[in-house]
Amino acid sequence: MPPAPPLPATSADENARFITDLCDLFARRRQGHVDYWTYGSPQGPDDPVRGDEFWERFVLNHPAYYLPAAEAALIERFAADVARRCAEAVSLVDLGPGSLRAIETKTQPFLRHLPSIKRYVVVDASVHFRDEAARFAQAQGLALELSSEDFWSSLPIQSAPALLLMAGGTISNLCPPLPSTPVDEMLAQALRHFRRSLRGGGWLLFPFDSNQDERSLISAYDHPDFHAFNFSILHRAVRDLPTKGLDPRDFRAGLAWCAARHELQFFVETQRPCHPAIASQQFDLSAHEKFHLVSAYKYEKDLVSRALHSAGFHSIEQHQLPGSPMVLCLARCEPLLGQR
Repeated sequence: MPPAPPLPATSADENARFITDLCDLFARRRQGHVDYWTYGSPQGPDDPVRGDEFWERFVLNHPAYYLPAAEAALIERFAADVARRCAEAVSLVDLGPGSLRAIETKTQPFLRHLPSIKRYVVVDASVHFRDEAARFAQAQGLALELSSEDFWSSLPIQSAPALLLMAGGTISNLCPPLPSTPVDEMLAQALRHFRRSLRGGGWLLFPFDSNQDERSLISAYDHPDFHAFNFSILHRAVRDLPTKGLDPRDFRAGLAWCAARHELQFFVETQRPCHPAIASQQFDLSAHEKFHLVSAYKYEKDLVSRALHSAGFHSIEQHQLPGSPMVLCLARCEPLLGQR
């Protein structure tokens, strides 16, 4: 089976959305909504846009980041049990699968137990990760569909029973419509979006981190490679957008825990006054202004169950290993009216 043709790295529509997202960030119309743009691949040897690379380095080289090992152990233990519940699925939709190593650790264990799946749908913002997913599908003999869409806003519709997989704790990276939106409402809105894509019915499967301990959370994420990963959005803006005076050296990266919202916030902060312009909009920024890029929400189990029920899912299972904060959640939904 030949590999799928590569998707373009950027497009005029993507850049227009990038401009809107970044201008909204600096104008404080929205905050915590730019996760899609942190991933990026270099277009040459001296290109500083290396979000994909920094993410992989962070995962591999920072022992305090417990999520990958805890998630892998959880999946290895419960993959067969989960697969038995999803035996009718004919497609696996992988949302943000990441590197080949991540696919082999987080996706392949389920596929081993699901011979019914013949089609692999990959939705990932990264060109590099989409290429790696294509090689994996070819090696597995799976029909492949690639998408570069932002899966928080657009998803390929599945008219037959499908398993929608969101591994890597990605379910934690919600983009709040408003800073005051309650976390349970945000999660329910996202889950309704996923449910609408499963028109033929199916299953939603995702791990999430239920850790509420500030010290271990800060230790897990406070690492130079992780900050460089988030910081890559500024380099990408300079490379891809019409900017003037936007100098990444005017900013530093940081993080903070908000216990009331179960939320880790990742931000950039101005180190000195600066006056960047993006497209036709100029921003006069003072020193020590913080701009919230992305969040990682750490959900409690009851909150997740309530949000799933609200979104139209049922038969909810939550699997957890002793002593681990990671939870593997599976939920089912019936076909929407008029399907099957």
